Amino acid sequence: MGSYNFSNSPFKIKEWSSLFDSLSDMVVICQVKDDKSFTYEYINPPAQRIVSMEWIGKGIEEVHPPHYAESLSRKFHEILDTKQPARYSDDKQWGGSEEILTSGHFSPIVDETGRCTHIVVIAKDSKEELELIWNHTTDAIYLLAQDGSNMKINPAFERMFGWSEEEVKGVLLPPYLPLEFRTEYYDMIERLKAGESFVNIPQKRVHKNGKVIDLLVSYRPVNNGNILAVGSCIDVTELNRIHHALNQSKERYKKLVQFSPDAIFVISNGNLVFINPVGSKLLKADESNQLLGRSIFELISTSLQGQFIEFIRNILQGQDAGETVATQLVCLDESVIDVEVVGVEIIYNEEHSVQLVIRDISDRILAKRALEESESKYRLITENMTDLVAVIHTNGRVFYASPSHEIVLGVHQEHLVGKLIRNLVHVEDQEEVIEAFYSAVTYKEPFNVIFRMLQVNKNIWLDFEAYGTPIFGEDGELESFVLLSRNITDRKQTEAALKESEEKYRLIAENMSDLIAILDIQGFIRYASPSYHSILGFPTDHIEGDLAFNMVHPDDTPTLQKTFFEIILDKAPRGAEFRYKHVNGEWIYVEARFTPVLLEHDEVEYIVVVARDITDRKNNEKLLMDMAFTDTLTGLPNRRKLMDHAKHALITANRQQNSIGLLFLDIDKFKEINDKMGHDIGDELLIRFAERVKGNLKDDDIMCRIGGDEFVILLPTVYALQDATNVAEKVIQSLQIPWQINGHVFRTTSSIGIAISNAGDTIDMLLKRADKALYRVKENGRNHFKVDL
Repeated sequence: MGSYNFSNSPFKIKEWSSLFDSLSDMVVICQVKDDKSFTYEYINPPAQRIVSMEWIGKGIEEVHPPHYAESLSRKFHEILDTKQPARYSDDKQWGGSEEILTSGHFSPIVDETGRCTHIVVIAKDSKEELELIWNHTTDAIYLLAQDGSNMKINPAFERMFGWSEEEVKGVLLPPYLPLEFRTEYYDMIERLKAGESFVNIPQKRVHKNGKVIDLLVSYRPVNNGNILAVGSCIDVTELNRIHHALNQSKERYKKLVQFSPDAIFVISNGNLVFINPVGSKLLKADESNQLLGRSIFELISTSLQGQFIEFIRNILQGQDAGETVATQLVCLDESVIDVEVVGVEIIYNEEHSVQLVIRDISDRILAKRALEESESKYRLITENMTDLVAVIHTNGRVFYASPSHEIVLGVHQEHLVGKLIRNLVHVEDQEEVIEAFYSAVTYKEPFNVIFRMLQVNKNIWLDFEAYGTPIFGEDGELESFVLLSRNITDRKQTEAALKESEEKYRLIAENMSDLIAILDIQGFIRYASPSYHSILGFPTDHIEGDLAFNMVHPDDTPTLQKTFFEIILDKAPRGAEFRYKHVNGEWIYVEARFTPVLLEHDEVEYIVVVARDITDRKNNEKLLMDMAFTDTLTGLPNRRKLMDHAKHALITANRQQNSIGLLFLDIDKFKEINDKMGHDIGDELLIRFAERVKGNLKDDDIMCRIGGDEFVILLPTVYALQDATNVAEKVIQSLQIPWQINGHVFRTTSSIGIAISNAGDTIDMLLKRADKALYRVKENGRNHFKVDL
């Protein structure tokens, strides 16, 4: 806004009052008298709501406090001297005692002689905006008094430091200031008094709970009355922690690459730009400088260069990242070694590059060739290993067998249906199979058993390890078991061969995908197959010599230790399921078989552990369990899950001499909505109803859908009847908001029946009482709740 020049005609307020009266901003006009004093001549309606019309005709020194009148007079005289408008932001007393924060413009009015005759003040009340910033910013803001103590703090300050305004106001040494920062703090106060500002100074403060907070602190001097400065703090504790963790991660990665047991190359534009010490040693180089800058393709066997070029191209195109390729490297001494390579695209020195992890597999190739030449019988067995799948009724009879039975056993699947499972296994194994199966039927749980079955076409008995998974019907009753049987004849033969020749067994084990380990009787790992690296990520030389239980999940360790020592005492094999730790911190479910190897005098020499990854199977089992206990439409627990939660809650409440509460609720006139608007609207209403009601519950309250539009809320801890009625009131109140679904806007209500448990109550009794109370609500007009005491 510029100055107003009335060189043609004098400024007349009456001619301009209609314009100023229509403005929403506050407008006040002061007349300049003798170029020295200033008198209020006009106040528009918005300004009249704050200031008195009695100001008209009075000087500024007559209506303002002396300190503000002096400040305002100086500002007006600056405008008289410059005849230029000025912005301002200040606080002052506008009639009464209410302090109004304002910001706006002073604009001079100049006549034809160039003399300033009036000053127009157009002000905007910014108190509300500043209050919003003060109350809702995430930064801690506070006002410092002239002595350096706190005058006022905002809510974010209290959240950030834990101290209330009453606890820190007027305190010269703030309780959140660490002792080692006292001198620095007092020096900063003196510099603020001298007018110096501070922006984003790293500081540390102490939360009320004792936790140290990292901050960026800013101070801006004000020196207005009692106020010395305005301070603000930004909490950067988490940011500093992330930066620290990132730097640590980078250092760990550097060390991982530098000291990796595998060779690591980085290739940029086809040339080697990095190679770790293991890589230099692999290529028979004294130091990495002998290799850096050379083309990677010069180091690849000529016959395999085309394949390797395609491998690198695919990685850069995002196609083969993580894939493994076998190739041959030509060392500096011109020897050739077989290697396994996996690559990934990375940014190295700001260029797109490929990182290769290379492992020498020359020994594995030689072992494989030797195994192929000398173990034809073993190869025949492994090439024909096939899992058998059968469904066994709870009466022990087969009513489905997979076609693989004919391939493995030479028996057509139709000849197996209807047979008792005990009649299909070796007579010596029947008792163990029957005991394991009927125990699983009784307790409705999975089972694991080892038995032999006859391969009819060769008249030989094959060893199988079977895992039975229970199948439940919609009513929750056990119907059958899915039996997955794996031919472990080769494993049995391997275990037997291990007694005769440990080296022969090691050769076999290193080429199996199963996890194979040899433990001494104290549980220390004396041998681990290479699959521990490929499956769990741990190099074998890192875990050999370590206690096996250190790799097992803490929750599984006690049970597994008990099993381990039972094997030593009983000198008999056992199976177990537990979780192994992966190098990335995740846990892998495995199914393991522990077999003791005995000395001639029948003492345990060591234990062979053969395990396989069953994580996918465990995840599928969990998914099936979740589906069995969850309502598919709303995602809420179903009736079966409700009964389970409620029974446990009732037991706990009785033990603690508390009560539980059940709220039985439905949607009033839901059938009419379904019939008039369609089932799609009805289904969406059920979903949103569930979400809105859950928003009124505590974390440990459980809402279930038990059918149609009927829901039950379980309150696991009720100290008084009001605990339950408060929930019902909140639910009914939340449903007053209309629904907007697919263009339809409508309201619904809910009727709620409440039952609170008494000594001796069962869940069925509580449900009936809550249902009875719900029926009474329906009879009395709906949209309310009743309690059955």
